[in-house]
Amino acid sequence: MRVLGVVAIIVDRHPAPHRCAPARQFNPEIEIVVRTHNEDESQLLRQDGIGMVFLGVEELARGMIQHIVRRFAPSATSEYRQAGDSGRA
Repeated sequence: MRVLGVVAIIVDRHPAPHRCAPARQFNPEIEIVVRTHNEDESQLLRQDGIGMVFLGVEELARGMIQHIVRRFAPSATSEYRQAGDSGRA
């Protein structure tokens, strides 16, 4: 069996690179995706090149902005109305 990827959710102060190192040794081309709550840690992980790093608050903000853009873009507004949405969340 070949491992294709690792998803790591960081909830404490243990460094993700140490946790992901065995997977990287097993498969140097492995895709590693990390979620963290801490901005400093996310910056360090990105600098270390561990893989794709998601910071919870950044992703929340990004999702909210995407929703607003889709909701209030001219084509999105007409799509909401066609679907029977009253325009309220």
